Amino acid sequence: MKTYYFAYGSNMDQVEFYRRLNRDREREFLRWSGVLPDFTLRFAKRSSLNPRVGYATVDAEAGQQVEGVVYEVSVAELATLDRIELVPDHYIRLPQTVVISAIGKSVLAECYFATPAWRESGLLPTQAYIARMQNAGALISDEYARALAAHATIEQEENAPVA
Repeated sequence: MKTYYFAYGSNMDQVEFYRRLNRDREREFLRWSGVLPDFTLRFAKRSSLNPRVGYATVDAEAGQQVEGVVYEVSVAELATLDRIELVPDHYIRLPQTVVISAIGKSVLAECYFATPAWRESGLLPTQAYIARMQNAGALISDEYARALAAHATIEQEENAPVA
């Protein structure tokens, strides 16, 4: 059985996603650009390795939207993702209505949300994390890619001159 998964963080990077799920190029995923309406992207999921680093999560916010990648995955692959995303401790998984951009079709896709215990404000992503998100390439809009590129990172903060 197949289902849809909406990636809005590092899993937007196809190479990273294949590596995480141990897939080879001969068994490519079906994938499309997608939009999660009435949500906003935040880097508010605290890293377990560096408590100042934030990973992506999404929050409900009317009128906003999060761009990402919709993958068609098997139930077994979704279970693997649950282990990778540390469900139910770090993230929970809930179905959400996502719009496949190219055809305007709405689908129910599984989406991960950071749990309250791992959420924190004031966190910043790493440059490498932003780069993996940008590796979605043509599956995200130029405007969204520019917004990601302009987002502050932990490296910028650490290298900022002290006043």
